Amino acid sequence: MMNRAGATLVVLLLVAACGGSSGPGGGGGGDIPPGNVVWFGSSYDPTSLGVVGKTASITQGSPVAAVAHLFTARPPGQVKVAISSGSRHLAPVPVAAGNNGDSSDVFALDLTGAGLDKGTWVVSFTDASGRILASGFLTVTAP
Repeated sequence: MMNRAGATLVVLLLVAACGGSSGPGGGGGGDIPPGNVVWFGSSYDPTSLGVVGKTASITQGSPVAAVAHLFTARPPGQVKVAISSGSRHLAPVPVAAGNNGDSSDVFALDLTGAGLDKGTWVVSFTDASGRILASGFLTVTAP
């Protein structure tokens, strides 16, 4: 039978082994959305690609980033971001970051300079054929 000091040592070792990472992706801050979903925030963590300051609504001109989690990993060069609101469609843009250089399942993009004005925007991460891999809605309000 284990004595109290031995049991305490085992518990401390287990706690040390389980601690450390603040989110999926091996460290860093922010949260990763579930598969097939895009989340928005004031930025994304450059290490984990987690969303920082998660929100579904921003004021026009505010900093905003999008993070997508795909069901299957893909080379970053095969993923584009389509942004639209009503009949307005912005030109697709490449992703800015992936969680693995060769084949990623989490991608991020800073949308701050995209010129999103008042309205509801659909942000979709698509494959080379334009098929939607993950999407989300962002509401932009007037300043």
